[in-house]
Amino acid sequence: MTPKTNRYVSAPNFPKSGEHIVFVRGSGVDKTKLPLKINGIDMLTQYVWIRGDEMNQAINGKRTF
Repeated sequence: MTPKTNRYVSAPNFPKSGEHIVFVRGSGVDKTKLPLKINGIDMLTQYVWIRGDEMNQAINGKRTF
């Protein structure tokens, strides 16, 4: 439990940008405002991203998904 917020800290095992072409990233500047509650866990809104270098290759015809 964190001392400032009295919340349990947990991290979902979402894909990370260093490991995958498509990854999940949370919104927001800081974690003081957590608008979602999923399965009892307060969390930031999550967005699905595609790495920019891979997208550029796809646009230029050098990569297909």
